[in-house]
Amino acid sequence: MPNVMHFRIELDGSRPAIWRRFVVGDSITFHALHKIIQVVMGWEDSHLYEFSVQGMALQIPDPDEGGPGKDPRRVRLSDVLKRKGQQFSYLYDFGDGWEHTVVLEAVSESGGQKVPRCVGGSMACPPEDCGGLGGYDEMLDIRKNKKHPEYQETVEWLGEGFDPERFNADAVNKRLARLG
Repeated sequence: MPNVMHFRIELDGSRPAIWRRFVVGDSITFHALHKIIQVVMGWEDSHLYEFSVQGMALQIPDPDEGGPGKDPRRVRLSDVLKRKGQQFSYLYDFGDGWEHTVVLEAVSESGGQKVPRCVGGSMACPPEDCGGLGGYDEMLDIRKNKKHPEYQETVEWLGEGFDPERFNADAVNKRLARLG
């Protein structure tokens, strides 16, 4: 029977912490994990990424130049992650530099669990291309000041109903179900 891995991911430096807990099958590749992280965190998968696991870089190689690490489409989680408490990093968008810490919290028998599945989290994900955490914090400050010259532009970017404290696991699980 296949196993499932229970993860916690946190956006480094976010205060209050932006984090998620989720469960995946242990036989998936790191590239599949990237796709799942994109959904659970709320990213749009429009930038490059890299995992750093036990001193090994995993990123899609440049078709013209190759790459500095291993191809994440060829490395399975179960090949590298062996014990509870293992920690690794996930960098998304080399420009904005969204660094995440991922911790393997448990490995268990699947027992028929539906995976991937998000089981918890806190806070909304920052929008793409906003300039990292500094840019996101600035957007949130502007959003509080209707007299700021960039208020209208910021509200349009974030969306009228954007709530930085809102996280909806059910909505995430609906998107995960579409990953197939």
